[in-house]
Amino acid sequence: MKHKNLLFNKHFNNAQYKQLKIMKNVFLLLFALLYINTGFAQVTGTFDTQRSNFTFEKNGEYDVISGDNALFTEQIGAPQLPVIIKKYLLPAGTILTGVNISGTNKNQLSESYYVYPAQPPCPLNGEPCPDFVEPDSAIYNSTTPFPGNIVEIVSDNYTFGYHIVTVKICPFEYIPKDKTLSIYTHISFNINYTSGNIELTEKITERRHNIARNYVSSMVENPADIEAIDKTAKLKLPSSTKTTNHYNTLLIYIDSKLQKKRHPPG
Repeated sequence: MKHKNLLFNKHFNNAQYKQLKIMKNVFLLLFALLYINTGFAQVTGTFDTQRSNFTFEKNGEYDVISGDNALFTEQIGAPQLPVIIKKYLLPAGTILTGVNISGTNKNQLSESYYVYPAQPPCPLNGEPCPDFVEPDSAIYNSTTPFPGNIVEIVSDNYTFGYHIVTVKICPFEYIPKDKTLSIYTHISFNINYTSGNIELTEKITERRHNIARNYVSSMVENPADIEAIDKTAKLKLPSSTKTTNHYNTLLIYIDSKLQKKRHPPG
């Protein structure tokens, strides 16, 4: 009888050990998945365009490419290509970790292009512009695609308590030595971030909250996300609360500008 009990206990302990080991592995897996889902996340962005959205003009031997509401690459002496600036809203307290491309559609243009080199900005006080800067030979004699990144983080800041990330998108890729130019008609990308500490302001008036909310919604590409991350203060005071804070005055000024933009005179 004693021998049978020892065998039973041995088998029971082995089975119990295996069961506990399985439970441990399952727990670790669930914990890892939970950490990934809550610790790491992303905001998805897309950009679509076509050749007709840009103007191609000659300036001497160079080709100048421009577009409505587009800025330019700023590296002096490097090819001057259009860039588009977009802003995205991230949850408060998050830590930006970078941006990655998730998909593109690229078409090579049939013509040959000698893209105009970017120049120093002209002074705003009416003084003469700086002397013309010749193309950077190290870049223009290279087969390395320019620019190196078609989507790049420009800034990572807080605006009125909201986490705003600004990205720069260049829908062109230029091979200087071959003078070949391609356009990205579609770009999809992910702005990646991890969770962090949320630092809320102590209090905010209802009016100030609404003005800031409307302002931020008007400037970002993902305004619908503001519903999920709308809290920027620990306490929201009624609109009737009087404040003399200069910050409130600034927000009221912004609100008036937004109203004029929505309802232009005439």
